[in-house]
Amino acid sequence: MAETALSVVAEEILGKLISLATEQISVAWGFKDELMRLRKSVEMIQDVLADAERRQVSDRSVMRWLQRLKDVAYDADDVLDELAYEVLRRKVEIRNHMKRKETLHLEDNIRHLPLISNDQTTTTIPPPKEDMSHIRSFSLISNNQVTPIIPLSRDVMCRLRTIFWMHVDLGNKLLDLKCVRDLTLFGREIEELPNSIGEIRHLRLLRIEQTKIKVLPNSVTKLYNLQTLVIKDCYCLERLPKDLRNLISLRHIDIDHQYIKQLPINMGQLTCLQTLPFFVIGQDVGHRIEEVGCLSKLRGKLHIYNLEHVRDEEEAKTANLVGKAGVHKLKLHWNEEREGNNNDEDVLEGLQPHPSLKSLKIENFEGEKFPSWIWARNNSGGGGFLLEQLLKIRLENCNKCSKIPTLGHLPRLRVLQIEKMENVRCIGTEFYINYGGERSSHNGGVVQKCGIHSK
Repeated sequence: MAETALSVVAEEILGKLISLATEQISVAWGFKDELMRLRKSVEMIQDVLADAERRQVSDRSVMRWLQRLKDVAYDADDVLDELAYEVLRRKVEIRNHMKRKETLHLEDNIRHLPLISNDQTTTTIPPPKEDMSHIRSFSLISNNQVTPIIPLSRDVMCRLRTIFWMHVDLGNKLLDLKCVRDLTLFGREIEELPNSIGEIRHLRLLRIEQTKIKVLPNSVTKLYNLQTLVIKDCYCLERLPKDLRNLISLRHIDIDHQYIKQLPINMGQLTCLQTLPFFVIGQDVGHRIEEVGCLSKLRGKLHIYNLEHVRDEEEAKTANLVGKAGVHKLKLHWNEEREGNNNDEDVLEGLQPHPSLKSLKIENFEGEKFPSWIWARNNSGGGGFLLEQLLKIRLENCNKCSKIPTLGHLPRLRVLQIEKMENVRCIGTEFYINYGGERSSHNGGVVQKCGIHSK
């Protein structure tokens, strides 16, 4: 019967409406509400047809009405087929456009512009005539087999603040962006930092990672607003600019001692510095341990190398480690191969840390006994021990010591590592009794990890 065939058509139309209404592209075009209303209408027609089929309607006027409804249903089905085809065409077009990535047209609400340049296309972003003043950050990742054509200029990207470039070297092009605050350069393809980088006067963060840069131009020291300098895994770079002390706003330095063996002169003038992973002591003025004493805001970890260049306890005290409450991880290092008088005991006595210290490592110490501050009491802290907060201690290559320092009294000590202390034959009561013969009255902590290595 006509109503039966029409019911089948109505079901097909309803299925298409549901599919189209759930397409994301219909939301973008703004006709999702219309599709939902049409769907409700088709559902009502479907109910009428089901009722007519159930009653076996034979009235001629009703039959003519059902025939007209059938014609309208088929017309609606054709229209929805056209619409479905258009949806599919648009989806394919968008997919192909995303694959090409040859030209990007940017919406006004976009703030971050990411771009990956492959080995099959030469990228242009965007046409110079297009306004890019709304872009705040720009990331470019390239395999360096193609040359991206990028209109970097103050006129086109006047509000750009952050740049991340990976495996791409655009040379002096970055210098047209003098309002940039954060600059990251990553990849072996980058072999040189232009001398004119000093013109990016608003730069706050400079991160250089895994590059082949051999030297940083001294013009970097004209970046007076620079707050963070990060240099990681740049094995060709062995020294920092000599006038680094001019960066008076510098707060954080994150560099590898594996490649950079010495710091520039007068580091103590960087009084805003909060992060300095290591300091290498020298014998000349400007490289002595007193430079560390000027850095009162240091926090986190601090490794001090070449302690054999410190004359005595008084000079060691100029580092003012006892006043650096923010330093929680401390490493004290003497060179294993050295000449001259052995004053290690006096020097270590003057390197008393702040009571908030969590981790302590001592390497190549050649004194016979450890300093008194290891078991001393904190007179200003309610009668507890100075190193009550200590969680971990590592003693390495302290060959002249025949006894382990008194550590059993430390209530929070969890990790004790002893390596290459060949004169220590056993750990006995001296672990709980200090060198003066006084037994600790404190119950001490529970050491959860203890490692002893002879080689």
